[in-house]
Amino acid sequence: MKPFLFPSLLLAMLIPACVPNTPEARIAASPALFDSLTGPHQRLVREGKISKGMPPHAVELALGKPDSRTQGSDRGESFERWEYSSLEPIYFSNFGSIPYHSPYGPAFGYQDAPGVAYVPRIRGLVLFRRNEVSAWEMLR
Repeated sequence: MKPFLFPSLLLAMLIPACVPNTPEARIAASPALFDSLTGPHQRLVREGKISKGMPPHAVELALGKPDSRTQGSDRGESFERWEYSSLEPIYFSNFGSIPYHSPYGPAFGYQDAPGVAYVPRIRGLVLFRRNEVSAWEMLR
């Protein structure tokens, strides 16, 4: 029985990664939250869009869970900011000399290997005041 434990755990970890992260899937997972929204907010959620005045649960249905949440205060009024980000590939070439040790002593060689690195990029910010969207911005 123990030999099957690791593959089972691995499969259990991979299954959530296969679940689609779309507004339709989030609505299907939380129909009561969706039904509690007004008609205009329901239309926006279905399109994956948000607007001023939306409650946090509507934004989560439309855009998904934020990657980070911060709290702050501005002119004595508290706010919460949600940040959505994605990983953007940066392609580069590793052309240059590299030192190595040869049988005859230190030497230099050249390499030209393509590479890729992924850097986080903010794709959207949502600002909540009094438990509703007061401002937002999204990457086009």
